[in-house]
Formats: sequence, C-alpha cells, structure tokens
Amino acid sequence: MTTKIALLETIFLKTGIYISNKNDCRAISQLIQKEKIGYLSESTLYRLFLSKTNQHRPYKNTYELLSIFCGFKSWNDFQSFTFRTFEQHEDRFFRESLEAVVSHFVANARYHSLIDLFDGIAHLRYRQQEFIAVTTFSGFLKKDDFPLFIRDFGDHPFVRHFLIEALHDPCHRPKGYTQALHYYLQHKNPIKDSAFQDYVFGHTVLFRHAFLERSSDCTSIGQHLFNLDLESPAFKELHLFPKTRYLGYLTWHLHLTEEKEALEEHLYYLRSWALQTIQATQDYSEVNIVYQTLEEVCQQLQLEEELSYLRQVYHQYLQQQPAEDRSFILHHHANGIFYFFPPCG
Repeated sequence: MTTKIALLETIFLKTGIYISNKNDCRAISQLIQKEKIGYLSESTLYRLFLSKTNQHRPYKNTYELLSIFCGFKSWNDFQSFTFRTFEQHEDRFFRESLEAVVSHFVANARYHSLIDLFDGIAHLRYRQQEFIAVTTFSGFLKKDDFPLFIRDFGDHPFVRHFLIEALHDPCHRPKGYTQALHYYLQHKNPIKDSAFQDYVFGHTVLFRHAFLERSSDCTSIGQHLFNLDLESPAFKELHLFPKTRYLGYLTWHLHLTEEKEALEEHLYYLRSWALQTIQATQDYSEVNIVYQTLEEVCQQLQLEEELSYLRQVYHQYLQQQPAEDRSFILHHHANGIFYFFPPCG
C-alpha cells in the first residue's frame, strides 16, 4: 500500500471524507485547524493527494501533522502502524478500510471519487482489485442507478474489466443490469482494441438472458449476433469464455429459428470442438468454462445424447487429475461472481 492511499483511508476512517476534490481538501484543512494542532492549507493537501504530476515532495511536517490529526503520536508512529496492520495483516486491514470507503462512495453516489479510487489502485494485485470490485457490486445491489453509472463510466478500464466482464452476473441482480450491458456495448475500451471481443461478450450474455426469460428480444439479438465466420482469425483469437458462449448459444438460436439441418451440423461440430478444447488445455478453469456453459445449453433443450457425451468427456478429464484435486475442480465456478454471491434459483 502506498503512503498516499494509507493516509487517505485513515483520514476517511476518522472524518468520513475521502479526499477527491478541492472541497474535500478545504474541509480537512479546516478540521485540522479546528483541532489546533497546526495548519495545512487547502493547496498543500491538494498537491499531496490530488496532483497528477507526482512531482510534489511534501515537507516532513506535513506528514507529522496528518499523522497527529489521525490520532498517532508522530509520522514514524503512523508508518509503524501501517507496516504492522497492512504488511503483516494485509487482508484484514485492506477489507476494513477500503470496504468502508467504497461502500460510502456507492451509497452516496460519489462516482467521480469512486473512479479516482479505481485509478489509485491500478497497481495493486488482481485479487485486491477484485475485492474492491465485489464491494462496489454489492453496493449497487442496494441501488437502482447501476445503468446510469455504466452509461457515464463504462469506458473506464476497471469498470469494464472487473464490474462488467470478470464479475459478470448471469442472474442480472443489479437493477437495470440489462440496460447497463447495452451501455457497456456503446463504450470502447480506451486502453486496448478489444471491440470484437467486447461485442461477442456483451451480445452473448444479452442473448442468454433473453432466451432464459423467453423475451421477444431473443430473436433480434440472435439475428444480429449469429452470423460470424467461425474460421476467421478474429473468432479463433477470442477469449475462451465469449467463444464458448457464442458456440453454445448458437445452438439455442438454431433451435429457435427451426433450422434443423444446421442445428444437427452444429451439434456435431460442437462435440468435436468441446473434446479437443478440453483435451488441449492444462487449465481446469478453462475446462469448467466449456463444461458448465455447454451443460446449461444441453439441459435447456433437453439434448440428452449431447449432455451424456459432454459429461463423459468431463468425467474422463477428472479421472486424469490427481485424486486430491478432483473435488475442488468439480465445485469450481466458471463464473467468478458466484464465489461472492451464490447462484440464483
């Protein structure tokens, strides 16, 4: 954890203010002055916490005053506390501090501050960032403006990768989740060119939801989506999850459009593809992406022969794994969100 983030979180725990704009700097400056422990100007706090240049090197007295303001004897005392509580007990400190900050921002619709926080944690490990995303997601379950948040910030890398993609919720639990996915599709990833992958991801999850809900949108989404060349370089380079969704849900589309011959041909292709993919990968999570996605596809259409074959292939894979790993693999969720919020139904 950086010094800046540690101070920001500790100040928030004391005051309920997470410094993210000039007004926050002014408020903290006034609170410090009110406690009669010294004076830190609004501009000093702004340069320390909000300057984008990172060229400002604050005086030690600035750190001393902030440490005393937060209830410590000195700057050295604060640094010692940070090391003991974060470096040695990282997960607990991380949860207690950042969870409070994120929950406060979401509950009070302080979304620009939330985005600033996302920017500030970009250097942290994946699991730490994932925890913040889960806390954010949990906050939106209690609100009804998730679509508006995605409309306004759906081009932000953290929002796209974690809140929409990595933590995609098949149950569509946040209010307006479907609309949020439409807003996601209207934005582009500003960091990398992933337009095709985003297109397939977004439309396949919309199609699945429409199919399971028996929505009239299902046909139009399918007609718009299921016309890709499966042999094209772009399709072959897709991440396994959107690729598996596409191939699996194409089965549903062909069933709905009553293209019986095309459906039979596709099921034959799908058998071969699933077997080759499962045999080729060394990653159990990829195996479960294929198995769990296609299992649902077969169950929905009561394709007993295809389901039996799929389970046979999966069973053979499990038997090839160490005995002590089989239970873990069997209970591994392909959708990461289910580790934090159990499957619906």
